[in-house]
Amino acid sequence: MFFILIIFISGGIDAQIALDKQKHYVAGIITATTGYEVVYRITGDKRKARCAGVLASILVGVMKETFDAHRPGAGFDPEDLSATILGGLTFGITIKLLDKRRHGKTKKTWGSKTKALPISSPQEGGEG
Repeated sequence: MFFILIIFISGGIDAQIALDKQKHYVAGIITATTGYEVVYRITGDKRKARCAGVLASILVGVMKETFDAHRPGAGFDPEDLSATILGGLTFGITIKLLDKRRHGKTKKTWGSKTKALPISSPQEGGEG
């Protein structure tokens, strides 16, 4: 969602990238997010979910452009397809980086702050 906000809030981006390409990019992110969520809920496997998200964006992009190719006045636009796929890849890479970051912090926190406490039994004079 962060990327969507950046695209639409940034005023200068309209001059550099056509609105149609921005829409395709956002569609790729949304499609990848949906694919990720569905597969993650079914399998619980983040790697499979990331792959499914990226593949979903590719599949939807190809289907959309194939549909456009059969419409009068429209055609298959490889740049639109590229923008959709780029959105899916952006999501997949971002999720992987965020997952590594969270995983690394969790390991550090547990490894550096957890200490084994001695266990005292009631026979050794501990409270019981």
